[in-house]
Amino acid sequence: MTKHLNIVTPLALAAIVTASCAQPEVDAAKSLDITGRDATAEAAREYKRLAYFESEVMKDRESASVYSKKAIEAARGKLPVPGITRKIDDQMTRAEVEAAYGQLAALMAVGADRVAPQATGQALARLDCWAEQAAEGNQAQHIALCRDGYRDYAVQAAVALKAAGVAGATIPLRNYTVTFPSGSSEPAAGANAVLDAAAKAALADSRTRIVLGGHTDRYGNAKTNLRISEMRAKHVERLLIARGVPASRISTIGFGETYPTTVTPDGERNDSNRRVEIIIGPGGDI
Repeated sequence: MTKHLNIVTPLALAAIVTASCAQPEVDAAKSLDITGRDATAEAAREYKRLAYFESEVMKDRESASVYSKKAIEAARGKLPVPGITRKIDDQMTRAEVEAAYGQLAALMAVGADRVAPQATGQALARLDCWAEQAAEGNQAQHIALCRDGYRDYAVQAAVALKAAGVAGATIPLRNYTVTFPSGSSEPAAGANAVLDAAAKAALADSRTRIVLGGHTDRYGNAKTNLRISEMRAKHVERLLIARGVPASRISTIGFGETYPTTVTPDGERNDSNRRVEIIIGPGGDI
C-alpha cells in the first residue's frame, strides 16, 4: 500500500493563515449599506470609514474590529455609548478626552442628535477616534485630525442647538436675534443694527461658524410655518452675505413653530416667537 503524504503548499498555507485571521465583523462592516440621515446613520458611516482605514491602510486589526462593531451597532439604530475604552497613559490628554466625552454627553442630553444629527454622529465617531489614537500615542497627526474633527462637529451641534432655542449647550456662543412681522420674511424695524453687530462678530475671526435658525409663532398651520421659517433664515443669510460674511461659513435651518421662546396656545400670534436666531460659534479650540 502506498502511503500518501499531506504536503501543504505555500498557497494552501496562505489560505489557512488568512482563514485563521478572518475578522467577520470587519467584513460585515464593509458590506453595510447605510442610507439614513439620522445621527446613528451618520455615526455608522464614519465608523465604517474608520474601520476600513484601520484594516486596509494601518493594518491595525484591533482598532478595525472595534470600529466595525460600532458601525454595525449604529447601522442597527443604536448610538454606541460614549466613553474611553482604552487606557490613555498621558494624564493631561486623558483629562482632555474625558472632558470632551462629558461635553458631547451634555449636548446629546438636550437633543443634539435630533437637532443636528449629522454633526452629532460625526462628533461621536471622531471623539472615539481621538480616544483610540491617544491610547496608541504614536501618531501625532492622526490624533490631531480626530481631535480637530471632533471639535469642529461639536461646535456645529452646539450652534444648531442654540439656533433652535435649546438651552444647555456647553460651548461658548454668541447670539443675535432678528424678529419679523406676522407672515413676513422681511425683518422688523431695527434689524439693521442687529445684523451689523452680528456681521462684525462673524468677521472678527475667519474660522467662526454661523447658523441661522428660523422660527415662527403658532398662528397658521405647521407646514406653512416651517416654510416661512426657512424663508426667514435664508433672507437673513442674504443680508449677512451683503455685509461681507462668506456664504461658505453660514448654515440655515427652519424650525417652524417647534421651539418657541414663549409657549402659546395653537393659533396665537406672538412677536418674540417670529424670529431668526443668529448663532456664532468659536473658530478655535473649544
